[in-house]
Amino acid sequence: RNFGIQHAQGKYFVFLDPDDELTKDSLKNLADFFDKHEDEIDIVTYKIIPVFNGKQSEPLHYRYKYLTREGIYDLTKPENVYVTQTNVNICVKNKGKDNILFDTTENFRHEDQKYNIDVVREKMKIGFCKGATYLYTKNPSSITNTIFYSYYIFETTMNFWEELFASYPDRVPP
Repeated sequence: RNFGIQHAQGKYFVFLDPDDELTKDSLKNLADFFDKHEDEIDIVTYKIIPVFNGKQSEPLHYRYKYLTREGIYDLTKPENVYVTQTNVNICVKNKGKDNILFDTTENFRHEDQKYNIDVVREKMKIGFCKGATYLYTKNPSSITNTIFYSYYIFETTMNFWEELFASYPDRVPP
């Protein structure tokens, strides 16, 4: 992903794992949304739907109880405390040499979540585009179903959150 970020030529970029898909018109709708709000945000999220054995599955992530309208969400407001972004179903503004890169620390297991936090920190706003969908193929033998169990990542998870919280001198935003 870092290689792609460093070599991106367009105005925006997205991520797509090789076994996943975007629905038709997702890229167009994301670009159109971003074009309307380019000065307000650096990142746009859109729905991610798990796919098991070729069939779309529920339930969706709990964040979709709060991402109910297309638009910009101010993450400093308490009513948006559950508007989280932990996956790579995102469209990011290309800032060239100023692009944020993924953490490649060995055995770090929260690189997607940390990347999203790092991108959103400057403006503390995120866009939500209803016209795009990421179809996430769930594989039972995936790394996310084995070494991502909390038992295996407790220490790195606690270190991640402690370092993040410590980086705010006054108070952690909601």
